Amino acid sequence: MKKDKNKSFTKWLEILQQESWQLELLISGFSIFLLAQSYEPLRNLDDQISLLLSGSAYYALLYIPYQIILGAWYVLIINLILHVLLRGLWISTIGLRYVSGDVDFNKLNISPKFDRFLRSKIVSFDLYIQQLEKLCSAVFGFTFLIIFILISGGLFLVGIVILAMTIEGISTI
Repeated sequence: MKKDKNKSFTKWLEILQQESWQLELLISGFSIFLLAQSYEPLRNLDDQISLLLSGSAYYALLYIPYQIILGAWYVLIINLILHVLLRGLWISTIGLRYVSGDVDFNKLNISPKFDRFLRSKIVSFDLYIQQLEKLCSAVFGFTFLIIFILISGGLFLVGIVILAMTIEGISTI
């Protein structure tokens, strides 16, 4: 009973893995739209932080999260646009495969020397589509990996600064 449940769950995960490109495109499209809308408020935040920094040095701690957010914004927008472009190429290759099919070397009636040469140089279109699929999924996953690395590195840096400020405050007492 439990083995059948694990088998059906594994099959469901495989189907989900094959169909995840639709969700990837949906998430990428909405994210690009939201990121494009957030550029101007993000730039205004820089002016506000600079104004606060001119008043007191204690606001310098705000500059670290701002730089992390700005870096994450650039990473997200560049990688997601790259992802959408690669997914578009992937979708177009699937459409092209539907009408073209594979090369039939037997119908070409060429000499054996050229036949061997062409067979070694021309790879399967299906292999190209499969490699493009893996690249698209890797770019999508890598994008969010980089974002979480930036966030965790920034939180670590903020923690170190808060710890240093706390130690400095205790030592002056």
